[in-house]
Amino acid sequence: ERLRATNAPRAEIDRRLAVLAFESGDLQEAQQRFADLAEKGEADESTLMYLSDIAARQGDVAAALAGYGKLADSSLALEAREKAAALLLASHHPGSALTLLKEYARQHPGDAVDLTVAEAQLLGDHGRTDAALKLLDAGLSAHPEHPSLEYERAIILEQAGQVSESVQALQRLLAQRPDDPTLQNALGYTLADHDMELAHAESLIRQALEQMPDNPAVLDSLGWVRLRRGDAAGALPSLERAYDISHDAEIAAHWGQALWVAGHEEAARRVWAEALARNPGS
Repeated sequence: ERLRATNAPRAEIDRRLAVLAFESGDLQEAQQRFADLAEKGEADESTLMYLSDIAARQGDVAAALAGYGKLADSSLALEAREKAAALLLASHHPGSALTLLKEYARQHPGDAVDLTVAEAQLLGDHGRTDAALKLLDAGLSAHPEHPSLEYERAIILEQAGQVSESVQALQRLLAQRPDDPTLQNALGYTLADHDMELAHAESLIRQALEQMPDNPAVLDSLGWVRLRRGDAAGALPSLERAYDISHDAEIAAHWGQALWVAGHEEAARRVWAEALARNPGS
């Protein structure tokens, strides 16, 4: 707000205020600020994306889909199509959802692997893990041993309840790339989440944290494994730091759980309430 009294571009300040409102969960203020930018002719593609996201959060699926549709061939096309596909999947229109991504794939054949991963993630997030695994297996037939496809397959296996198979897949990938912090964290978190080899899980996560000290996913993993090992108080600093960086709903769930177990029940309720305001669909 103070910047408004300077020579800084007014539209850029208004855009940042709108983003702040959105990220803090004040959708009404965010919508008004983004709409004002649009009325002044100062909206860009990201403004339309935010307005579509707001409509989706408010349950106005038709408006959200219309907004994402306007971005279907923009520089934000893949993100818009993924979000539209997620809405359609949630609304039980899987055919229409996957068509959006397949159309993009036909137009951008060089992005085939990324699109396969995106489609598999959508299917997995909506409980269609069998279809996701089938899709990834087809992708691996076309691109044998591709690391992105192999990694996503390991993640989907865990979502499908095939924990041992997921752990084995991650172990194979880590054997090939022993210093990969993403793999170290993924295996460590998976082990911790299922109360398996907790000391080894923490060792893997700490190795990942050495390479990515401010990565919220790794900080969350460290807090989660400390909680799993019975150290709720020791879990709190990394979970709080992780949430401060990313404001991710799952991290808030973990932080609140650690607070609760540590005896700070009111603080846990505040964390969960704030996170729910930011992510009402969580």
